[in-house]
Amino acid sequence: MSIANWPRFLVSLVIGLALALGLGAQALSSVSTRTAPETAISLFPSNGLAREQLAFANFTARVAEPDDIQDAARSAYPVALATLYSDPLSPKAHAILALAAEDRAARGEILNAAAKLNRRDLSLQGLLLQDHVAANDYPRTIETLDQILRVHPEQAQEFFPVLVEALSNVETIPLFAELLDNSSPWHERFLAFAVRQRDVLPNLAQLRLQIEVENDAIDRRLIASLAGSDNVELAAELYQSVTEINAGTANQAQLDWRSDFPPFDWRLVDEPGFRAQQSQGGDAIELSVRPGKGGVIAARLLNAPNGPFRINIEHRIAPAQQLRDVRLQLVCTNGAEPVFDERFSRQGDGFRIDSLPSDCAYLVLAINADTQNACEFAGQG
Repeated sequence: MSIANWPRFLVSLVIGLALALGLGAQALSSVSTRTAPETAISLFPSNGLAREQLAFANFTARVAEPDDIQDAARSAYPVALATLYSDPLSPKAHAILALAAEDRAARGEILNAAAKLNRRDLSLQGLLLQDHVAANDYPRTIETLDQILRVHPEQAQEFFPVLVEALSNVETIPLFAELLDNSSPWHERFLAFAVRQRDVLPNLAQLRLQIEVENDAIDRRLIASLAGSDNVELAAELYQSVTEINAGTANQAQLDWRSDFPPFDWRLVDEPGFRAQQSQGGDAIELSVRPGKGGVIAARLLNAPNGPFRINIEHRIAPAQQLRDVRLQLVCTNGAEPVFDERFSRQGDGFRIDSLPSDCAYLVLAINADTQNACEFAGQG
């Protein structure tokens, strides 16, 4: 959805939501007001709720397509105007008057005045939102969405795509950074939604660097998704911000067995009959592989060293012949085949790697296991 299509999209969305809510969107004063507004008006002409109900019923009955909206609003205009004489605060009457306006300026004046009186009605706030989007007014668009979602959190899934579309514009990142302060439950829910939208991940990462997030699952997915979509540098920056560990220098000395934020920490496989897990002390990992199982059981992403380097692995694997079933592999992220693949049994005083391809910026360090017994080992590189 392009930004140019926002106004039409939002009008359709707001009207659709209003229709879905039905004519009883607000709590009405009596059964006759809800089911027979004309009867209610004849019994009590000053019944503003009944007049609002009648105006909105006339309006919605004439809307089949977005192009019908203004004509339908003009048809319901007299009843909407009469409603305001009985109930000056009627949000749906204001909405109908705004939709019937001749131009955007007149419509904006009506909506802005009505919004000062009522910030809870979905149809009114939705039209105000559409007006801000049509004017490319990102600050007021995002502010209005915040107001809608605070009052109507049940509409989050309808409006989250609009917010994601806004976030796709880099200019909105400071606006989101100011807004998303964890003061409303929808803030975290939106981040959990946005982190699943691949196209917005780079902007979402820039936003994450400026705000606090209290959900590690969001950070974990964002870091892994960035690293898996050729945004490794940005993923590394975010990893460092979240963990205060420099991903670029983490492989200069002894490696730990952290597995909180793969791929810069270890990704440990946990499948039936094929599992890697941290030891109780956290200074080793334990491998359990049943017969017929095998493959990469633990892996992490490292900066590729510039020159020759050596990897030493301390382990406790018995009996000794099982060493041939556990291998160390190195794979450049821009390639599919390992650039290094050796069995633990050939380690000697360490695995020495003399050189890597010149275009190899990042390495996946992987442990490939096919042994049938549980084993435990710790490593350093």
